Amino acid sequence: MVEAAKTKSEKEKVKDVTVQNLINWGVVKNVDGTLLPTNAFVLRTDNVFPFAQIQCALFKGNKRDFEGSIYEQIEEAYAFVLKLI
Repeated sequence: MVEAAKTKSEKEKVKDVTVQNLINWGVVKNVDGTLLPTNAFVLRTDNVFPFAQIQCALFKGNKRDFEGSIYEQIEEAYAFVLKLI
């Protein structure tokens, strides 16, 4: 019962995201009443930009390019670095 109360209070702390929040964060922009995604939106979702990637390399020649959403790139690059330390 205590766990359910704790979870509920944590969920109550999370606020709903509004369209205005997305505009303020630069994720979408309002152009003549139409909401359009920005580069920030693309990087956080599908990331179709071939130049937006993380590259990690060792001096020995072990190189790896990470693609996908920015969150996936960071997680994979972090794991790569930890594996080679």
